[in-house]
Amino acid sequence: ITHSPTFSNYSIAVYSALKMITSTNGMKKQCITPYQIAYLLTGNEVQSKHTINYIKCGLDELIKENVIMKTNEIQKHYLLDCSNLWIDTEKDKFTIITFHEVEEIFKVENTNNFLLLKYFIFLIGTINSKIDVWIDAYQHKNRVVGTLTIDKISELSGISVRSIIEYNKFLEQRELIYIHRQNDFIIDSKNNVKQLPNVYGRSCDKLYIDSFAENQKK
Repeated sequence: ITHSPTFSNYSIAVYSALKMITSTNGMKKQCITPYQIAYLLTGNEVQSKHTINYIKCGLDELIKENVIMKTNEIQKHYLLDCSNLWIDTEKDKFTIITFHEVEEIFKVENTNNFLLLKYFIFLIGTINSKIDVWIDAYQHKNRVVGTLTIDKISELSGISVRSIIEYNKFLEQRELIYIHRQNDFIIDSKNNVKQLPNVYGRSCDKLYIDSFAENQKK
């Protein structure tokens, strides 16, 4: 969904809310209103008409693409079958985020929170599962560091470099990501001088990110 041109930023936010609801109560059939989802995402009792329309747009997209199935609609209540939200993690690609992270993203002011959420999910999805970072002879962890450059992230995500720099600042302020910024340079095989790429990941993995970055510099 996060990589498909078929789905808007709104459907990603709605998907996240529905996934949280179904995971919490274990029920694959749900009775949902757009206001309910908007409240879950933002925590605000008063919702603008625009936000409600964005949520409706996201719901309709997910229904159209059979990610969820609408069995009925009664007085603005969507009766949904959410069985397809449960994926086979052995076969399907997925990115794990927490709903706390979603809530923190929607607390950021003066930005497009829907696009910021899409970017965050994309960024977390670039964390390398094949890199195992060792702190000492006993303590190690994988899925903790990402090493793509901003230009590469922009190319893959379709989000401008300028927006990525701004979004990274927001995410760091909310302590959702941590970036180790490299100040050293290397000479590549073509004798071009290049700065070592920044190393990033979740804030909770700061120790591993710093350790990997220092080893990379060595």
